[in-house]
Amino acid sequence: MAIFVWVPTYGSALTVQPEVHVIPPDQFGSDAERRIQIGTQHIRRVWSLTFENRANETADQIEAFLTARGGLETFDWVPPHGVVGKWVCREWGSSPTSPTTRSVSATFEEVFEV
Repeated sequence: MAIFVWVPTYGSALTVQPEVHVIPPDQFGSDAERRIQIGTQHIRRVWSLTFENRANETADQIEAFLTARGGLETFDWVPPHGVVGKWVCREWGSSPTSPTTRSVSATFEEVFEV
């Protein structure tokens, strides 16, 4: 299993996305909706990460790692103040910040494999 080793910049943001199916209230003859979790591990974390002002060589390494996985292959990563998990990155980009540096942004989505 590949391991993502680069540390993101402070200010990277965590979003929690519980996977829940909502059954509308009219199906039960009441005003209450019902919610059912999808799967046994239904709390999924999504990190919006930035790696600011990294040397072009480091930015190249980050982008090469993500490109090699192609949005398909999972990898191990330890989020800030977290425990190792399985992640996939389906979107990333970069922008130059000087002739010798650039910033990389990426979205890591937690996955649960069976």
